[in-house]
Amino acid sequence: MLYRKIDRDQPTLLLDEMDNYPADERRDALAVLNAGYKRGATVDRCRENGDLQEFKCFCPKAYAGLDERAIVPTLLSRSITIRLARKRPDEEVKWWFAPLAEPSAESLRKRCDEWAHHNVAELEGSTPDLSAAGLVNRAAEVWWVVLAIADRVGGDWPQRARGAARALSTGGDGQDESSKQVMLLSDIRDGFGAAEAIFTETLLVHLKCH
Repeated sequence: MLYRKIDRDQPTLLLDEMDNYPADERRDALAVLNAGYKRGATVDRCRENGDLQEFKCFCPKAYAGLDERAIVPTLLSRSITIRLARKRPDEEVKWWFAPLAEPSAESLRKRCDEWAHHNVAELEGSTPDLSAAGLVNRAAEVWWVVLAIADRVGGDWPQRARGAARALSTGGDGQDESSKQVMLLSDIRDGFGAAEAIFTETLLVHLKCH
């Protein structure tokens, strides 16, 4: 269903709980996600009579899941990874519910659609400067369109986009491979900060919040 839906509608695809996909379903999903990050990509499927059929699999995609080695490296390398952490007990955040967010989202959708209508033609031939973001190889390929859009918008967006690229493309996946002991030592170091000594109670509060 996934590749047929993309081939027919070219939707914005949102996939949740990628870590819970059964192996058979994940194989098809990964084929679409791995190939479909760039324009013109297809996946081939065989009909019952033996004929091959190509399905276009390029479209905007976002996926979410617990990265406990469930998200394969080939997919991570083709993605802009945004890592989330649990809300700390001392953090206050606004509730997010669809009925509350929908009015703002609808307005934003209309503005983005109108902007795209007037700028897509110019973006097709643009070549963003990748050197300022320190991007190479596939990371440069993945960030290309984001930086091109930022350059087209102008203002401080080119600098902000390249700052985001540097932050999100450096060393993220390696954090998953750290042992709990190493993570604890890292949090203790952060708790000390520049101080040479702190109270145990202060350190425990810091560790509880992180």
